[in-house]
Amino acid sequence: MQRINSSPLFKALLDCDMDFSDVMAAYGITIYLANLSNRLNGYVYADPSGAYLVVVNKNFNVKTQQKIFLHEMVHIAIDLPETSYIIGVDMQYTEVELRADRIAENVYKKQEEIWGGIY
Repeated sequence: MQRINSSPLFKALLDCDMDFSDVMAAYGITIYLANLSNRLNGYVYADPSGAYLVVVNKNFNVKTQQKIFLHEMVHIAIDLPETSYIIGVDMQYTEVELRADRIAENVYKKQEEIWGGIY
């Protein structure tokens, strides 16, 4: 959790000092809700220009969509600066994915305690 706490992206998201859409614009993040297979929760595409497209499965409830969004934010904040790309199918049990799930769940719980949820 230490690395995520020092992430400017997560600080901006969690401080709530900026409007959500302003945070997303400042970090070049576009969010798209898509009709995906129930086997795919979401993914992030990192454009070579430094912009990100976060795709979240719209077939899940809002709480689950928020957790998926946070999971993808972990990849943007921690993984993608270190790795130029991560591509795979059935990667949900890899350490990278399990760590993103744990961090997203912890952030979600913290925001739920403070604000009753996220945005």
